[in-house]
Amino acid sequence: MIHLAQKELQTFFSSWFWKKVDLYGHFGNWRKQVEEDGQIKYFSTIERQKDVEAMGDLSISLDPSFTERVVLVASEAALKQNDIEKARKILFQSIVYYPNQVKRYRLFGELGHIYFVKFKDYERAIRYFKQSVLELKKLDPKSYNSEDTFHIRLYGLEAGLSAFHLKDHDLAYQFYKLSGYESGTEEYNQRMEQTAMLFGDFQSMRKQREISKKHKQKEKNFIEGHEGHDHASHEGHDHDHVKEKQEATPEQIASYNLKMKARFLSVVPEVNEKVFQAISFKSANSMLFMIIIFMFFFSFYKQRHKFQ
Repeated sequence: MIHLAQKELQTFFSSWFWKKVDLYGHFGNWRKQVEEDGQIKYFSTIERQKDVEAMGDLSISLDPSFTERVVLVASEAALKQNDIEKARKILFQSIVYYPNQVKRYRLFGELGHIYFVKFKDYERAIRYFKQSVLELKKLDPKSYNSEDTFHIRLYGLEAGLSAFHLKDHDLAYQFYKLSGYESGTEEYNQRMEQTAMLFGDFQSMRKQREISKKHKQKEKNFIEGHEGHDHASHEGHDHDHVKEKQEATPEQIASYNLKMKARFLSVVPEVNEKVFQAISFKSANSMLFMIIIFMFFFSFYKQRHKFQ
């Protein structure tokens, strides 16, 4: 029972800290600006980035088995903080000590992604992308969510480009198919399309690209809104080939602006204080009291068990 209680507390506080990471990471600190006509506008700036990083580290240290959180913290460390060793340590620790994670493919894929983006080390990137594919095969494709499809396309594209750089065109084509026939460089696209025609996959390629285009429109479409914290962690990737955007009518733009205004203002402390509850002296004492009580019962349990 003690062990279960400890696990529940760790999970609870891990999620609590991650909620703060999610909110501050998206919206930062809000600033209020009053226009000349009296209209009030709010602007978001991340001024306390170190605090966000510390809360992310604390969250995954409390619950290192939460794959998506581990990957996001590692990606931020490698791509934004340029702390490659920290990112490697986070990912390898999760791989070694939590082998039963459902989406373990993300851990290997992120290692490949880091070596592809930061070092252009295509051999090592391929090594991790291959292992990511082996882990991915353990999943039922019907269980993929939008985040999975995005990362499968991303890892597949980068793995294909890595193999292409290494002159292994057969392997590059395998990853090309895995990515849903994602476009890369001009030379890569030309070679892969020729291979698709050679193997009779041209019609399949066109069909997959249409499906991929629809997914991207949903991700990019302004009506749906861009959630993007995980996508932002992969900024700098070449997705310029996605240029299809629907023209918006004035009514759609107005509806979207109202929707996003309500959504953003809901996390402004002055508008919704429940989102950013301050840690008061009273709440801190209450937390300390609960910890003392827990430690007392834990010590009592150990002593009783010792004498028995």
